[in-house]
Amino acid sequence: MLNDLESKLQSLLERNITSVSELESWLSEELRLNAEIEEELTINLIAMYRDTKDSNIRDIHMYNQNEIQPLLKRYNAKFDQKFRDCPFSDLLDEQKYGFMKKARFVKSEMFNEKNIALSVKEQELITKYREIMSNISINWEGEQKTYAYVKARIDNPNRAIREKAWYALCEARSIVK
Repeated sequence: MLNDLESKLQSLLERNITSVSELESWLSEELRLNAEIEEELTINLIAMYRDTKDSNIRDIHMYNQNEIQPLLKRYNAKFDQKFRDCPFSDLLDEQKYGFMKKARFVKSEMFNEKNIALSVKEQELITKYREIMSNISINWEGEQKTYAYVKARIDNPNRAIREKAWYALCEARSIVK
């Protein structure tokens, strides 16, 4: 999968752009490819949080996090740089592409390869936190409910329910080591 993905990204990166219309086509293709990849990553992420005990699903998620995401970050930085360097980017319609152009220029200036490792570590910690939180169950009115279910009760207009939820959440968090 990684080799196939990398070849698609590399092919897009190496595409020759000789006009404004080709640049617009390249931008559309980049958007489509990124959306396709993000959809797959999101499907795997949701599957992981629905069943945190399934080691196969968790392994797929960790692979995405440790291999696919860093690869995407590197290629997105290269795409931003390609866009910046393209002589036709200045000729794009400012009304349609102005915000995107500014965002890409800023992202390109801010990109630092060293931050990718930090981002991977951050995602690992977020995953661990979400696994812990998704496994917390709280006794709510005689039934076992998820942490998220009880947390949603904090928005209830009834003060007694909000208070009960707040104390239940505090107790649940105090048990986590």
